[in-house]
Amino acid sequence: MTFKSLTKVLAIFFLSGCSADDDSFVPEQPAPVEEGAYVAECRWIYGTMHHYYYWNEDLPDSLDCDYTLAPVDFFKSLLSKKDRFSYCEQRQSRSRSDIDMGWPAIPQYNIWSVNQAVNPFVSSESNVVLDSVYHIAGHTVGYLCYARFEDSDELESVMRHFYEAHIDELVLDLRYNPGGYLSTSQYLATSIVPDSAYNKAFQLLRYNHRVSQELFAENGDSLNVYTFLQPTDPDNHLDTPLYGLNLQRVFILVSNHTASASEVMITCMRPFINVVVVGERTVGKGVGMNTFSDSKYKYELVPITFRYFNVNMETTPDDGLEPNYEVPNGYHTAKADIGKEDEPLFAKVIEILLADSSQE
Repeated sequence: MTFKSLTKVLAIFFLSGCSADDDSFVPEQPAPVEEGAYVAECRWIYGTMHHYYYWNEDLPDSLDCDYTLAPVDFFKSLLSKKDRFSYCEQRQSRSRSDIDMGWPAIPQYNIWSVNQAVNPFVSSESNVVLDSVYHIAGHTVGYLCYARFEDSDELESVMRHFYEAHIDELVLDLRYNPGGYLSTSQYLATSIVPDSAYNKAFQLLRYNHRVSQELFAENGDSLNVYTFLQPTDPDNHLDTPLYGLNLQRVFILVSNHTASASEVMITCMRPFINVVVVGERTVGKGVGMNTFSDSKYKYELVPITFRYFNVNMETTPDDGLEPNYEVPNGYHTAKADIGKEDEPLFAKVIEILLADSSQE
């Protein structure tokens, strides 16, 4: 595998990128083990983790490993104490190679079961829970509640709506959002930030020492750097039309389930725009993962492989992002109440807008 393929996909997930005959580490003198159903699979797991795992320096010595364990148990035995997110499971089909499935192991509140018919903006195929425009305190305010970062195509009509409405404030509601495609967070962030941010670094991905050396040898840089795009560029690599809202401030609504690509939005936009966070402390997933599989084996690995940073080399803390305004229990808001002006998180935003207006 070369890193030309790695740099083509923003979230860098390899569904079939590590075959048994690549250059992944395999112990030259493995400890004697009983032959069993999983020995070869466990050796492949160790080799893949040694090459790509972000905390590969914390792996046990290969000679000390029990290769007779079932693959999931063997994988767990390798994990660093710093790791809250990596997992191994039986191989499943995925519709896209760069989906970030490393969501935190927390209960998922089913917002779709509550008054499904009330909200005309959402369907079973869309992650857009609400897309609306309000006129508050002399401002034209766009409101987007987004449940998960999937294909940027589903955001194109929303951004066009806001662009044509000439919004000057935006409420981005990520209280339900556990993450998703980093490329979609790049699309959304580019749509929001002022034009002074275009073509500047949106996020930088750092890998373990071995992968960093390989990147440097191929590209002259040990980090992968992704920029805010240029909305007027018809050849942007996301293949989705961009509408630059050119805002100076964005309100982001969060909960204790907001994670990953949602936290990227906050951390990586902050150097360029006033980000006002309303809600409660987020999960704290400043790391990302790749998916590895081999057709010989029925398991796939989803280990942490990188940490992301903004242009100032700041990352999401492991204990989460602290809000500017604390409003608890946002995750348990029923979908039918999203966007109502008395809903507590949105009410706080309205309070801030009204206060600003009274000072003008």
